[in-house]
Amino acid sequence: WCVNLGAPSALVAGAVIATIYENISSGAVDIQRTDDKRVRFGKRCVRILLLSAFALEVISIFVTTVTGTMLLSRTLDAMDEIVEVTMLTTPLSFLRENFEFEFLTARITFLQGLLNWLG
Repeated sequence: WCVNLGAPSALVAGAVIATIYENISSGAVDIQRTDDKRVRFGKRCVRILLLSAFALEVISIFVTTVTGTMLLSRTLDAMDEIVEVTMLTTPLSFLRENFEFEFLTARITFLQGLLNWLG
């Protein structure tokens, strides 16, 4: 459940970098003296949205990688103890119960980064 979100996050982060490079090289987000106040504000918003989209996708990649490493680094005996205590039957419910912060952080940062890039 964790690794399956890292690859799409990396793809979106790459697309964000391509979008940033395209906007910078074409001069589309350069602020001109002749620009209206609303146009300047819009160009600044585009820059902020693209930079935050990239940062959020990198956070999503980092969190999913660390969570996967934490799960794989536990011994089988330690995992058996956790599973016996929780009585959960699916991997998704196990993540929601034991790694709620990591689970939510990975999903929220991925979706918010995707929305920032599309915005």
